[in-house]
Amino acid sequence: MIKIKRIKNRLIINILFIKLSFAINNNKIILIDENGLRRKVKKIKGLDVKFEGKNSKIILHSPINNFNNCKILIRSNCVVEIGQNSNINNFTAELINHSKLIIGKNFYCGSTNAFVDYRSSLIIGNDCMFSDGITIRCGDGTAHKIIDLSTNTYKSLSGNVVIEDHVWVGLNATILKRAHVKKDSIIGTSAVVAKQFEETNVSIAGNPAKIIQRNINWSS
Repeated sequence: MIKIKRIKNRLIINILFIKLSFAINNNKIILIDENGLRRKVKKIKGLDVKFEGKNSKIILHSPINNFNNCKILIRSNCVVEIGQNSNINNFTAELINHSKLIIGKNFYCGSTNAFVDYRSSLIIGNDCMFSDGITIRCGDGTAHKIIDLSTNTYKSLSGNVVIEDHVWVGLNATILKRAHVKKDSIIGTSAVVAKQFEETNVSIAGNPAKIIQRNINWSS
């Protein structure tokens, strides 16, 4: 006699006097077509996905994106969602537990390395264009901790990054935790962005980045 039951994220099978237990990872890649219909897929050409946890999902919107040499390492309870009509090249992302990576539609990327730390989010809006050598870090990593000596407490290692619609990111720019760049803006070559900018239609550059032009826009 065979009995099968599910307990949390494990499948328990009893066969006579033998008890078998299997982990259910519940990781999935979901493709949503233009009519909103959802289906699971095992792989996407040009996109190498490695799940190292459970309960994580990658959601892709059709018309399908063009991926070239892209890699995503995703751990537990994470969400990746990528909009339609994007051309994404040499994009590498690592997501720690309970994190999110959301990319809008019509995204172009030359090459980017993104690290989305524990319980943080990286949000990239619609119609953004990234050059080569872009680095985005939503945290300081878990290898070391920074201590505030005045309170003897650990400082926050992670923070969200938001890049709004229609932002052009220049060559070798670095974007750090808690950065927020408003729509219709430009991030200059080799800029280091480490704070929130409240104005739209600005050009920012330097290390640390600051506004160098206002009342601008750009077109591809």
